[in-house]
Amino acid sequence: MMNIGIAGAGVLGRLLAWRLIRAGHRVTVFDPADGPLARGAAGWTAAGMLSPSAELECADLQVFRDGLDSIGMWAEIVAALPGAPDFARRGSLLLAHRGDGGAARRLVDLIERKAPEAHRPRPLAAAALGELEPDIHGPALAWFLPHEGALDAPQFMRALYEGAQAADWRWSQPVEQAGEGFLTAADGRRHVFDHVFDARGLGQRPAQGPA
Repeated sequence: MMNIGIAGAGVLGRLLAWRLIRAGHRVTVFDPADGPLARGAAGWTAAGMLSPSAELECADLQVFRDGLDSIGMWAEIVAALPGAPDFARRGSLLLAHRGDGGAARRLVDLIERKAPEAHRPRPLAAAALGELEPDIHGPALAWFLPHEGALDAPQFMRALYEGAQAADWRWSQPVEQAGEGFLTAADGRRHVFDHVFDARGLGQRPAQGPA
């Protein structure tokens, strides 16, 4: 058993805590939020989209393949969490109003050039879009991106916390410095661990000066 410190209680910090607790380790998590349901972390919203095809706008094929593999991993994680957070792998939609059609088509062309044939965007007529999402009205252009997924981010964040209740959650305690084997909290206290994970988002990490 190791004594492990984690800086940050977003998706990655909670996922690490959950996995490490299940593996039998002692875990302490530090985060500036005032509680497990505070919505400061980006994971409360951004974690819901599992969209490797859309990532091809600025990523290479390896990132796309890793993204597809990760969706299968997310399915296994969700199935093991308490409360069974909502998870689906039914594809996603790319929508555009007519005035944005040029930009949307450039994106679609880019994905078509980079994606394997089975994963290329499929144009949707209005009737087909209505069958998939009856509540959507207005977009002039629509494409279906197959094999993408989504999960309910708030449910997922709550479930990760509930699944790692055995961890020591230090709320309202931001980390000032994360180093090899230690974390320094904003109050100046230094906490020593066998191993440390810095899972803070970019918005929480202190700005780095010039080298």
